Amino acid sequence: MNILTVENLTLTFGGLMAISDLSFSVAKGQVTSLIGPNGAGKTCVFNCITGFYRPTGGRILFGGENLVGRPPYQITERGICRTFQNIRLFNALTAVENVAAGQHTRTGCGLLRCLFRTGRSRRDERNVREKSFRWLEFVGLTDFYDYQARQLPYGDQRRLEIARALASEPKLLLLDEPAAGMNHNEQERLLALIREIVQLGITVVMIDHNMGMVMQISNHIVVLDYGRKIAEGPPETVRNDEQVINAYLGEDFDAAS
Repeated sequence: MNILTVENLTLTFGGLMAISDLSFSVAKGQVTSLIGPNGAGKTCVFNCITGFYRPTGGRILFGGENLVGRPPYQITERGICRTFQNIRLFNALTAVENVAAGQHTRTGCGLLRCLFRTGRSRRDERNVREKSFRWLEFVGLTDFYDYQARQLPYGDQRRLEIARALASEPKLLLLDEPAAGMNHNEQERLLALIREIVQLGITVVMIDHNMGMVMQISNHIVVLDYGRKIAEGPPETVRNDEQVINAYLGEDFDAAS
């Protein structure tokens, strides 16, 4: 069963074609990766799915609903959340406050209840804090709950951003370059974390340039070049595709991996 279907997606900026007639599907409960050279259009695809960009053409179907034209907050409410290539944490807030911020679409506490500190608002606040601690524990950051985000090491900031995204209770999680800047040990911990996320029933779509990790974790891979899909399939099929080797992986990939 597919959780997300992209149909004939096209995105132009003036005369620049960023995405060209792209179609692919994401199977529920699996890891799908988008790969390709810099500038291939991968993050543009994420921006279209999450409502940051409005496509020039095509459809993005999630739960049978076309998301095109929906603002980002409505897409988050429907169960899609993302991380960013460049970390976007609230640096002056603590780790637990960052995760709490991810729950804003799942709380029913309106402005008046918050201002007048009603019983419901206090209960919501307790629930948010308890859930925030659970997500911090899930990603292994409980001991740093009261650290400001800026005080955390780079790899921990990456995991905190994932915890904040998970706090929105997504059905589909988009990870944009989650392993960027990580050392080998941090990458191994990330792989384990992604597997645990999938075990929760959350589908993952990932962009990353670490081909060793992509080939290890992915069930399905979609390869882009200049905004066009040039190949897709399971890792073994993609790694042996001549067009993919020429455009992106290079002849020495198999030997290096």
